[in-house]
Amino acid sequence: MFVFSEDMDFQLLQKDTNFNIDEYLKGIEQELGAYELKVTAAKTHKSIETPIESAFIKCNTLAVLLSIDTISNPITGTHRNELLKIKLEIDTDPPVFPGNSEVLFLTTPIPFSFVFGVCVANS
Repeated sequence: MFVFSEDMDFQLLQKDTNFNIDEYLKGIEQELGAYELKVTAAKTHKSIETPIESAFIKCNTLAVLLSIDTISNPITGTHRNELLKIKLEIDTDPPVFPGNSEVLFLTTPIPFSFVFGVCVANS
């Protein structure tokens, strides 16, 4: 069985030692469920404490490909139990961007905004 995995890395706008990714996982499942994608989202428990909160979004690859209609016919080599995993990572102690950041807005597939920052290293 093959597993396709992708990482999505995010940073908070400011340090928050009380941040808990669990509070967002049910919303992720519900939002993707609104698009008829059956996924599970679960926090990753680590043995070493770090400022990175992690979680996985998992689903059946073939079911998702059929649901989002990216292919007209199922790929013959896709096993029915093949998994698609997306790893979310949130940095709860982000670096400070000294004035080189910008708020960007996207409207599709749902409206949202994010801060894009560029960190310039001194040489």
